[in-house]
Amino acid sequence: MNITQSRIGAGQVCSGNDMDFQMLNSADFYNKTASFYDVMTRFDKRQNREREWIRQWRDKYHFNSALDAGCGTGSTALALAAEGIRTMGIDISEKMIAKAGNNARKLDIENVEFRTVSFENAGNKIKQTFDAIFCLGNSLVHIRPGTALDKTIRSFAKLLNPNGILVIQLLNYAKILYTRERIIDIYRDGDEEFIRFYDFGGEVLNFNILRIDWRTEKASHELQTTRHYPHQRTELEKSLVKYGIEIEKVYGNIKMDDFDPKVSPNLVIAARKK
Repeated sequence: MNITQSRIGAGQVCSGNDMDFQMLNSADFYNKTASFYDVMTRFDKRQNREREWIRQWRDKYHFNSALDAGCGTGSTALALAAEGIRTMGIDISEKMIAKAGNNARKLDIENVEFRTVSFENAGNKIKQTFDAIFCLGNSLVHIRPGTALDKTIRSFAKLLNPNGILVIQLLNYAKILYTRERIIDIYRDGDEEFIRFYDFGGEVLNFNILRIDWRTEKASHELQTTRHYPHQRTELEKSLVKYGIEIEKVYGNIKMDDFDPKVSPNLVIAARKK
C-alpha cells in the first residue's frame, strides 16, 4: 500500500499510487464511519469489559455523574449508565449520536442523554455539571494544539464539579512517533475487514480507516482519512493548569497499569479540578 503523504486541506482529494482518498474533518469522518463503527470496534464484546474498569475507577475516584466526551456510538456512556451513574454523552457527529441513541434503546438503558456538540462549545451549551469527565478512545487528537485545545480544556473545566476528575485517554504517541508504527488495528468480521493506520508527515498525522469488502471475487475498498494531532503529556499539562486542573496520576492504559513511555499502549491522564 502506497498512499501519498501530502498535507492537504479538509475536503480535498489526494491521489496515491493505489487509491484516492478525501481528507475529512472530524464530523464528516465519523458521520461516514457511523454505519460500520460498532462492527469495527466490537461494540457487543466491549460492554462487560467497560463496566469492569468503570467500577475500578469509581472505587478510586468516587463519582456519581459523568460526561462521556467523544462518546461515538455510546459504548462507554452506556456502560457508565448501566452502573447507575447519571450520564451524558456528547459527540460532534450527528450520525454517531443517532447510533448511540439506538444502542441505548436496544440495551434498555434510560438514565443517559446524548447530544451533538463540539468539545469547545460544550461548556456553553450544557447547563449540567459532572463529577467526572471521560474523554477516551483517542478523541482529543482531533483538537488542534494551542487555542482549540485550550478552549476544550476550559470547556471541560466549566463542566466539572469542584474536585471533579477529568480522564483523558490517548494513544502513547511518545512510542508511536519513535517507532513509526503505522498499523493501529486490523479486524475482520465475516466478509468485511477494517485496517486502521497512520501516515507520518511533520507534526500532524493522517489517520486512515481502510474498509475492505471481500464478498466479490475482486475485493472492493473504501478509504477515509482525517487529521490527528499527537498530543503528549507536557502539552496537555500546560493547558490543564491554566484552568485549575492538576494531574494526579498517569497510567499506561484504562486498567490503571503504570505508564512507561517506551512500551505502554496508552497515555491515560487522571486530573483533578481544584
